[in-house]
Amino acid sequence: MDKMSGNNTAYASELENFNHQEVLNDVEKLNSQFEEMKDALTCLNVRAQKLEADMALMFDPFLAETLQQLQLNCDRCSATINGNNN
Repeated sequence: MDKMSGNNTAYASELENFNHQEVLNDVEKLNSQFEEMKDALTCLNVRAQKLEADMALMFDPFLAETLQQLQLNCDRCSATINGNNN
């Protein structure tokens, strides 16, 4: 029984030193860091997708020509609208 009471005393001592609020603060801090990393990763993922699309357009002559034609049509349309408003 002496051995049991020694273990209980050690356990009671650990419980006295345990700070629940400190652990909660540590968990909250880790959660905040996780959210920051998740946001940064999302931004990097979006940036990578944009760069991938830009690179695809740079090396695809058909898409580049189509975009150029769309831009010309848009410029013509804008000029027509602006000419009618004056």
